[in-house]
Amino acid sequence: MQFQHSMLVTSIVLQAVSALFTDFTNDAHEAGNSWEPLHFLLYGKGLQTWEWNRDFAVRSPFQPIVLAGIGEIFKLAGLSRYWVFYCIRLVMGIVGSFGVFYLYHAARKKFGEFVATMSLILIVFNFHVLYFMNRVSLDSTVAVLNLFIFGLWLNNHVFLVMFLSVLTSLLRVNYLPVFGIMMLQILFSWEDRKMPFTEWVIQLFLYLLSITLFWLGVFLAVDSFWYRRPTLAFLNLFIHNVIQDSRGAFGVHSPLKYLECFFRENNAFAFAGAVLGIYVSPRSRIYALPYLCTFVYLQLLSHKQDRYLYFFYPIICLYCSICIFWLVEFSLIVPPSQCLADMPKKTEEADVLASPAQPGAIDKRPNGRVAKQRQPRPRGSSTGALPNGVATPGSTPASSAATSG
Repeated sequence: MQFQHSMLVTSIVLQAVSALFTDFTNDAHEAGNSWEPLHFLLYGKGLQTWEWNRDFAVRSPFQPIVLAGIGEIFKLAGLSRYWVFYCIRLVMGIVGSFGVFYLYHAARKKFGEFVATMSLILIVFNFHVLYFMNRVSLDSTVAVLNLFIFGLWLNNHVFLVMFLSVLTSLLRVNYLPVFGIMMLQILFSWEDRKMPFTEWVIQLFLYLLSITLFWLGVFLAVDSFWYRRPTLAFLNLFIHNVIQDSRGAFGVHSPLKYLECFFRENNAFAFAGAVLGIYVSPRSRIYALPYLCTFVYLQLLSHKQDRYLYFFYPIICLYCSICIFWLVEFSLIVPPSQCLADMPKKTEEADVLASPAQPGAIDKRPNGRVAKQRQPRPRGSSTGALPNGVATPGSTPASSAATSG
């Protein structure tokens, strides 16, 4: 079994332990916004909070309906209601584990094997990732979706990035800055698409328009059916939780609250490494910019919650891995602007140079030169060979050393 596959299995096992051996009081969202609507959909009864009242209608039933569809499968299997809920948690953890695995493959193509592997290790064993991925809450769902969105963004799958980002933004308003900065980067990458700028803008506009109309239609139908009146929970939530929040209607938290979150639960090392990783990798800063802008936006809000930061932690682990790569592979004398510019190319060079040479084979060097491989020398020749027959560069042949002495 390859290392990345073993890490996937490890992640699923850890998520299973976290999902099955923690009670419902540890869920990150209010129970009235997660478990009660889900219980109502599965068993016909549940407590209703003011947010689910038809007069306010600030919560969309889209996520509970999707989870209820998963729960119905376990319900039909004859499991008790407790096991149904725990199995829903387990499914969330498994989906999140595959999201981490997909992010690993995307980071491997963009940043190289070392950074991707280190990111995989840091994410799998990060406390907050273990905590949120298997929770039945809106912010956990947003964090899991962000894993796929970020991986798709690294892989330049524009349509899928927009498709999932619009869905995530409708679920959680706080994700809008992330989506907006991503769209700006995609918009100004038209030269990489090898098409005229006007044609690229029109294509993106048609993508965005069709995707937005699709998801708005879905949410309008679901929300209106649930509340028995034409409504859109996204707009109601924006009015109540964003516009009113600017007046401090939901309380005022310390401006250092989010920084305290980053330094709790053994995340101080990852956060400090991520800051340095962003500094030493100028060409990859664009992938951190959406989250930096979103952090500033969340910092400006008077009402702050720890769960709003869930989708930040995998990105923090990624840039901490870039910092570790920089510290391991380069000295501080090397300018930071040159450290990560050629990481994928260096990985390709290492793969080519590490491949076993065959007699008479053609060596395709990364610099474009094509040279014929040298024929291997016999074991008995004076090449300063090591016991395994591999000569060390710059070694002095024994016969030459004896002659010169």
